Amino acid sequence: ICFNCRVTQTPLWRRTPDRQHSLCNACGLYYKQYGAHRPLNVRHKLPTVLADPRAHALPYGRSSTRSSSPSGPESSASSDSDSDSCIECANCSQTQTPLWRKNEAGEPICNACGLYAKLHKRARPVTMRKSKITRRRR
Repeated sequence: ICFNCRVTQTPLWRRTPDRQHSLCNACGLYYKQYGAHRPLNVRHKLPTVLADPRAHALPYGRSSTRSSSPSGPESSASSDSDSDSCIECANCSQTQTPLWRKNEAGEPICNACGLYAKLHKRARPVTMRKSKITRRRR
């Protein structure tokens, strides 16, 4: 049993430096780093409640208003696969991208234009547009 938090299961048991007490992995790592026992009354940030909780989870361009049909949100899931094609990058007119972003004006931009703007603080030149999306191999 953990001397600090009283848990009975942990991936790895640890000990205090004086080797008198057993600690769970979390408490042991905390003690090792800060030299004090892990506080047990830590307040976790509560997520802010949105007017429509689905709106935050959907990718850009897939607004929750599409799912407000009488048949409900379940039926809209099958039609979402082709809904990305109607979005067009405000900078380069690209219609396919792994991730849609927004520019400072709030317009949809492709991932490449968004990353370029973030790095160079200006719009990505249209001449840099490629017809094929190439992904990194990692």
